[in-house]
Parts: sequence; C-alpha cells; structure tokens
Amino acid sequence: MTTRSHARKVLTCKNKRKPHAADHEQSGQNAMSLRDHFLPSDHLYEVHQRLRSSDLKCWEFKTIQLTISSGSQASAIYPIAFLSSNRNFSKTHTASPNMNEFTQRSERVKSVDFHPTEPWILTSLYSGNVRIWNYKLQTIEKSIELTQSPVRSAKFIARKQWLVAGADDTFIRVYSYSTGEKIKEFEAHKDYIRCLAVHPTLPYVLSASDDHLVKLWDWEKDWECIQTFEGHSHYVMQVAFNPKDTSIFASASLDGTSKIWNLGSPNPISTLGGHSKGLNCVEYFSGSNKSYLITGSDDQTAKVWDCETKTSVQTLEGHIHNVTAACVHPELPIIITGSEDGTVGIWQATTYKLEKKLNHGLGRIWAIGCLKDSLQVAFGCDEGATIVSIKSSCNEYAPNVGVEKEKKNE
Repeated sequence: MTTRSHARKVLTCKNKRKPHAADHEQSGQNAMSLRDHFLPSDHLYEVHQRLRSSDLKCWEFKTIQLTISSGSQASAIYPIAFLSSNRNFSKTHTASPNMNEFTQRSERVKSVDFHPTEPWILTSLYSGNVRIWNYKLQTIEKSIELTQSPVRSAKFIARKQWLVAGADDTFIRVYSYSTGEKIKEFEAHKDYIRCLAVHPTLPYVLSASDDHLVKLWDWEKDWECIQTFEGHSHYVMQVAFNPKDTSIFASASLDGTSKIWNLGSPNPISTLGGHSKGLNCVEYFSGSNKSYLITGSDDQTAKVWDCETKTSVQTLEGHIHNVTAACVHPELPIIITGSEDGTVGIWQATTYKLEKKLNHGLGRIWAIGCLKDSLQVAFGCDEGATIVSIKSSCNEYAPNVGVEKEKKNE
C-alpha cells in the first residue's frame, strides 16, 4: 500500500484545504491556422495553445521535433501569443527562447474534458473555479467560481447542457453551462472527491473519493445515490466506464490495485494487482477486438492489462516520477502518459515502444483529455493547460487500426 510523504491534516472547516499525498492542476489557436503548418511526416505534434488561468492569459507555441517508426522527422516553429485580461490578442511574436518564461503563474489544472460537439475544453482549477475555454476563438466561454477548495474533477454532461464538478469540500455541484444557473449542490462524500465519470447513455455519474468509496448518482432521481461500492483500502483516485460494456467500470486506488465493478453490485468483480505502489489513473481501450486497461502508478510506470485474462501484458517504463495520467488515443495507435516529472510520454500502442517524451514547461502533468473523431489532446498541468493536435500522413497510422480509446495535494 502506498503511503505519502505529506502528512494529512484534519479539516476544521469545510473549505479548508488539506495537503494530500501528491496533487496536480492549473491554468486559441492563433489567428493563423496551425493546420496550414502540416509537414510530411508520420506524426506532427503541434502545440496549439497554452491556456493560462491568471489575469495575464498566454498561449505559447514552441518547436517540437518528433520521429516515429519510419524514421522520418518533422519540426515546426509556432508563434507565441499573449492574451491580455480583456481576452483579446494584443500582439503575436515569433517563438524565442527568451519568451519561455512568464512572470505571472497560473492556477493548477486538475482535470480537462473536451465537449463532444463544441470547440470547448472544460478545466477544473485548484483555486476552486471551473472554466470553459473556446480553443478556436481563444476566449473564455464561461468561468464559474464553485468553492474555495480545489476542484479536482469536472465533466461535461452535454446531453443536458450541464457541467458537473467534484471538490475537496466533499460537494458535487451541477451547473447549466448555457445559463450559468446552479442545478444542484450536495455533499457526496466524507473526504476529497478525486474523480467523476459520466455514463455515456444512462443518467448516472460515478464519484471516487479519499473516503475509499465509489458512489453512483442518478440525476433523474434528484441525484440520489443508488449504489455505493466498497473494497478499496486507500484513496480512490480515478474511475472509468468500459465503453464496450457500460455496465462495467474500473477504479484505481492508492492501495495499489485496480478493481473491476458491475453497476448492479457493491462488491468488485475482480482485482488487478501488479504495481509496487499506489495507482493514480485508469482508462479502458480496445484493440484486436479485446478490451484492455491502462493504469498509471507512483512506481513511475504504466501497465497495460488484458481485461479477459486479468493479467498485465506490458509495463511502460520511461518516466522518473509518479505517472499521474494515461490514455490511448481514440483515433491513432498511441498511448499517452503524463507524469509528475513534467513530461508527456508517447508510446506505440502495438509495440509499446517509447517514441518520444515531450515537455511543455508547465510543470507536473495531472490530466489528459482526448476526443473521439478528433486528433486533439489536452493536458492539465501545474501552470496551465496545453492542447496538442496530432496529424498523420501515413496509412500505418490511419484511424481505427486496432486501437479505440489527480491527485494529491502539495
């Protein structure tokens, strides 16, 4: 079982923060279309924007050079743009090493979530706010101050035009993102809420907490808790629905295990144990008509699991600090990992080879977000959020080639 070096404090009031074992989060595409910069290569990773959540809003673009599989290499230089507090571009500059430092730091971004149809990304911030960024127009669509406590998870519920957020004050809050109206607020757990997961079709939301529990909420029953899942012996850091069978979900805990659950039972179906330290993240993905899980751990590795045999098929080693986020791209056969070492790992999803490590200079990585039918990936970091677009010019990396696809306080 993982223990953290940071002592926990007992809350004396609901809004007081307590230091947890290892936290993570913070805060346009330029006027010129970055798609016009596409260079012939297997994959070109473009940093579209860096969203900073302070009074000075900044988007930074930098050179990224990447080689994948065929040996061809591509690089491109993107401009740095500064957005003033009135949220309009004031000036654009050519990328320069002297412009990588900023005097004003943004808030930590704890989670990122793409809207399925709008060009929006939802970020939850350590400050207690949530923001919806329009990454096409480079504007803030909505900013809501939810609480004085860190908000570790926020998700769109697009079919209701809602957003739902869970915070360290143990409350879940639901807002209309079209009107800004508060729909519901209720105490959901007895400790920090680490993660929320929205069911793709049913009116359900899962919540995971430091109270070692996972709970299932039904918004058609006025957000009644219709099931409590018990079995973990430490903080539950993340939960994820199985896209192939949405009655099944997985959880990741600092007790060092991932557990598989059925929505109809309070007890786990199975337990996956193989990491030497606690787990921070878990996600499902599919390949070769099989379901897999990927988990990230404080042992500095990620593991790929066969859901049928419940065995680890690969360990991904390459980070030098806790792996905090991991996913498989929904359109390309690559695994993406984020770490407290400040780097993003790009791995081949078929060979598991580490193709590239990227460092956007925003500190620790706390969250990764992907969007189906899109090549964009978002990262939530200590000092902001970065959106990256992945382009493929090789049939070998065409969509659907066998791969479908926080933490602690300091």
